[in-house]
Amino acid sequence: EACLHFLGNLFAGSSTQKKAAVDTIVLPDVLRLANAGKLKVAAEAFFVLANMTSGSRQHTDAIVKSGVLRRMAVLCNAKLGQRDVCRLVQHIAVAGSEEHIRALVSEGCFQPLVRLLGVHDVPEDQSILESLNSLFAFGVSTTRGENPYVALLEQEHLSEKLMELRDMQKPTSATARQLLCDYFDVCHWVPLWTETVMEPATKQAKTS
Repeated sequence: EACLHFLGNLFAGSSTQKKAAVDTIVLPDVLRLANAGKLKVAAEAFFVLANMTSGSRQHTDAIVKSGVLRRMAVLCNAKLGQRDVCRLVQHIAVAGSEEHIRALVSEGCFQPLVRLLGVHDVPEDQSILESLNSLFAFGVSTTRGENPYVALLEQEHLSEKLMELRDMQKPTSATARQLLCDYFDVCHWVPLWTETVMEPATKQAKTS
């Protein structure tokens, strides 16, 4: 576990350092440990992978193709490595290709994130919200009519969780409010801490 933590810090360094680690065949061993039976070891491996995916698309592609994504839900349910799972999905969803986003959907990586909304601190919630925004924007660009990914995650009561975040007066409240307006048509909002009716300033009129 200590060695994996060291590698995670290494991957947080420059792209040159990351490429060197990949070129020395470290990645296959990290992926093997991420898929290992011991969940604590797998959690440390995901710390490495989360840092790796903040680099080039080559690293992300190798991770996605390894099949390790299916391990995410297991870790989330065991309440291990949840922060790193959030970061990993965020990095893949925000910077990844269409193939990568479809892989995240296929492996059911977004549903556990919805369940984690509001459980941890602001950075984790922000990672989740950015991941969801990327997924929904992908849905808009690739499908016609109803966004299938909005309907998929609403099965996890996503809109209710977003409303809770919106009303908490946190740094993530504005992002939650924007997602509600953009994808759930919930734009009219009366904050709990004022009597002023507010709407997202960046939301364009749907009738334009």
